[in-house]
Amino acid sequence: MLTPATRRRIEDILERIRSGATVELQEMVWVQKQASSSSGIRNWLIKAQRERPVKAG
Repeated sequence: MLTPATRRRIEDILERIRSGATVELQEMVWVQKQASSSSGIRNWLIKAQRERPVKAG
């Protein structure tokens, strides 16, 4: 079970992924560790990555 602070931190990082904003490497590593131990968080991460805007270039 997640603490409220951990859940807020995860949601903040996922929102930045979703919006295409900058995410620090250490934050991405941390959220991936959380996702590896929780299928719910893994699903949130996959969904955020799918919703991320595509960069033209």
